[in-house]
Parts: sequence; structure tokens; C-alpha cells
Amino acid sequence: MRIQELFKKVDAVAVADAYFVMHTIFYPYEHRTLREKIHAAGKLRQMIAESIQGFISCNAMIGDRQKTIFLFEEKETEYPPQGNVSYSLSAVYDDQACRNMEASAMQEESRAGKRIAHYEINMDSMEKVAGYLISELCVKRFGEAACCAEILYHFFAFGFTDEERRKNITALQERLKTADKEIAEGKTHSLEELGEELHRKLIDNCEDPDLRQYMILTREHEKRTADIISRHRMEVLKENQRNAEELVWEEYENRRRQIERCRAIRSERAGECSGGQSPSEICTEYYGKYQITLAEQIGSGIEGENLRKSIKCEKNPYPNKPIRKVKPL
Repeated sequence: MRIQELFKKVDAVAVADAYFVMHTIFYPYEHRTLREKIHAAGKLRQMIAESIQGFISCNAMIGDRQKTIFLFEEKETEYPPQGNVSYSLSAVYDDQACRNMEASAMQEESRAGKRIAHYEINMDSMEKVAGYLISELCVKRFGEAACCAEILYHFFAFGFTDEERRKNITALQERLKTADKEIAEGKTHSLEELGEELHRKLIDNCEDPDLRQYMILTREHEKRTADIISRHRMEVLKENQRNAEELVWEEYENRRRQIERCRAIRSERAGECSGGQSPSEICTEYYGKYQITLAEQIGSGIEGENLRKSIKCEKNPYPNKPIRKVKPL
């Protein structure tokens, strides 16, 4: 199912409710009045409803290389652990994932050792995102409203309007160019150095003596417990990575099985046997020239040239199910 089709199926109120549950929306407004917070929530609901309509009405772009969007539920890395979870979203190139699956099967490598590249959608246009696919497993696991809410959350990362998004994306690209230039000139700073500099500025600018002493002691405590927190954080990150990889592998493995079942039905109707295909060939067939969904492949009776010839010679084994062609999109 494509993202545009997903947005056609959801209710704006349900998506907004999922958005509020999954993300803390008042962080920038924590010092605002209650009236301002209520107004901000109302504006966000309005922007969610307008964006849903935008995804439905836009001209979805379907590129040569298909992407699938995955939604992940991840454990937080805070210490001591409190069991909190957060949500993230990434896009995966289908052909790249299939090639990784094929290489892993041929080399008999463990799945955990075969990393799958993933990409952000923050800087993609609405038309591009609308043409992507959504993971069927994620829709079943989290629901349609939650998937749409997370897509909008990442889509809103650079602003709520097209003009605002273009402006912020351009500014970020300029900053990245400046950063690349500084790196080429050897002007680099580690995160630790930047963190220390920030803490020094905060302490130096603090006029309350008690608060200043508290900040100094808190920083000393952070340094003493840094190794413990770092070990815990790395373990949680590894677990999140394993869970994400397993979800991606399972999604593409399910697609491979579905395609094989579809091919078996077609072969049974044709009375012929089809040779085995690699995952990448199956992926090419599934997301090839016609962009036909699995349900259409199984239900519509799409047949190859050999099958059409055999049907002319043989009695139709399914008299109540006429065979129809599916036109390319």
C-alpha cells in the first residue's frame, strides 16, 4: 500500500490523537500560558487535517527505485531505565534490501551482521513521500493512524507549510556546506568539547549562587557516572537496532513468500512449473513496470503469454472467475 492510499483510509481526528500520544508537543511551549497551549494544540490539529488532504490530493511520484517506510518503537536510553519508549521512522530502498537478503542467504551470514541502509524522509517533498510504500507489518502492529502520525511528525520537522519547509531546508543545506568547508580546513570540534563549552557558559552566566553550585555538582556527577550510562546506552541502542533489522527482514521475507504464492497460483492455472528466482528478481517483478499490488496479482488473474496460449487450448478451470488484464499505472 502506498502512503497516499494510507492517508485516504484514516480519520484526521484519530491521526491527531495518535500524534499527541506519541510525541510531546508542548516542549517549545512549556513556559506558555494554558490558553496559548490550547491554541497551539488546535492549530496543530488543523495542520494535520490539511496535510492529510494534501497527501490525498497531490500527484504522487513513483520513482524508478521504490522506497518502503518503516515505523519503529524503540526503548529510551535514560538511566536508570524507566521503560519509556519513543518512535522513529525510516525509509528503505526495496531493491537494496532484496540484494542484501540475497547476499546474506548465499553467504550464510546471520541477519544481525548484515546492516540495511535506511534514510530520512524529512527533506523529501510531499509528492515523493506519497509515492512511497508503507510496511504492512508496521500497519498491522501500530495501526494506520499511528503510521500517518509519525509520517507527519517527520514531515513537519522543517515546518508546517511548503514555504517554511523550503526555507529551513535551504538554510540547513547552507550550514552543511559551511561545516564541510570547516572540516576540510581542519576546524573540527568533538561533541564532548562542545558540551563542556556549553556547560561553562551556563555556569559563568548563572547569577544565583545556589543554582550555580548545583550545576557544578550535577556536572561532576555526570562525569563520574558517564561510563555506566554509556554502557547502558550502547546496549539499548544495539537492541533497538536488532529489533529494527528483524522487522525489516520479516517485511521483505513476507513479500517474497507472497510473491511465490502468487506465482504458484499462476503456474497452477497455466499447468506449468516456474523456475526459482532470487529475491532481487522477485523484487523487480513486484515493483516493476506495472506497479501492480499483491492483491491485484492474486485476484485479477494476470497471466503471461504462455498462460494465455494454454487457456485458448484448455477448458477454463475457473468458469465463474473471468480473467482480466490490469492496465499499467
